[in-house]
Amino acid sequence: MLITVESTIDEQGNVKLLEPIQLSKPERAFVIIFNEEHTISETALLSETV
Repeated sequence: MLITVESTIDEQGNVKLLEPIQLSKPERAFVIIFNEEHTISETALLSETV
């Protein structure tokens, strides 16, 4: 099961979730860092051919 949760990462690499989540056990996670200065619109990304 995939769960998407918005978060922020500070300069020291600490991840802070912007909403609480409940997990029944420890889980793996991937972190994608968006550079706000060069953000491509989500609509453009969603319309891209895979």
